[in-house]
Amino acid sequence: MSNTNLFKLHKEVQREKAALKTQKAELKEAASKLVKYDEFMKVVNCEYIKKSSDVDAALGEVLARIEAELKSPVKKDGASCVEDQGFCPEGTSPQLQRAYNPAQAALFGTVAFWGVKPVAMAVAAGVGVVMAAPGVPLAAAAGTSAALAMQVPWGFMAAPVASYLGKRDLHASCRCFENDCHLNQATDKCEITLSAASSNPFQSLPYPGQKCARTPSGCSLQFCISGDWSSTTEHEGILGKVGELNGEVYNCLSRDGTDNTALNGYETLPANFGNNTAAHRNELYKELGVELLESYSA
Repeated sequence: MSNTNLFKLHKEVQREKAALKTQKAELKEAASKLVKYDEFMKVVNCEYIKKSSDVDAALGEVLARIEAELKSPVKKDGASCVEDQGFCPEGTSPQLQRAYNPAQAALFGTVAFWGVKPVAMAVAAGVGVVMAAPGVPLAAAAGTSAALAMQVPWGFMAAPVASYLGKRDLHASCRCFENDCHLNQATDKCEITLSAASSNPFQSLPYPGQKCARTPSGCSLQFCISGDWSSTTEHEGILGKVGELNGEVYNCLSRDGTDNTALNGYETLPANFGNNTAAHRNELYKELGVELLESYSA
């Protein structure tokens, strides 16, 4: 082999050695990051477990409030269920029936689904603080935070628990059960069926988080969907559709125009309207210009 060829071979070997050295350094750096990421994920998982318990506690508070406002305003009077202290929430009325009722379960399920979303977002925000640790890749942090906030089906996990509240009684119970949503043939509009047993001036509204809307066969109670939460209102800081609009009836109010901040997920109402109760929500509806029933508008 000539000296020239040996010189070329030597150069090639040197280049290969340099390339391997660079790759070794890169692999070493990558391995270091993987260790950091593994340690980071351990912290995130611990935080996730801790924050998940916060979701359970907050969900318990939401369900306790709903249970109380559906049971405390009424009492059994012989073979009837009547108002006792206050009135039933919007979209409901005093009724005596077995709580093993798919429609009642759906009502609780709806409220739980939307009610837990603000809590879930708060949990994701809490975990996001952990993700701000030095050395954590931003893409990984953002992805994990988004997964916690949006991909984990908090509401769907909560809804069966809430639905159980709507059907756990073995015997007829006196409480505020939901009124039907029907199509008024005379006006061709969806309406909540009114009850003489209720004195709530806004009983014509669905329960928060629902709408009385069109179906192929008429009208039915449905979840509020994305576009329902974002309409502007007469009050700053409160968004969504409420009242009768285009032949349908809505009660889809939020703080920021998304289901993540549905009002029924909070224990207090915005803008100093007080605790999240039927009476205080009525004050909010008045402020937003929702029409009272004719019998209460005098």
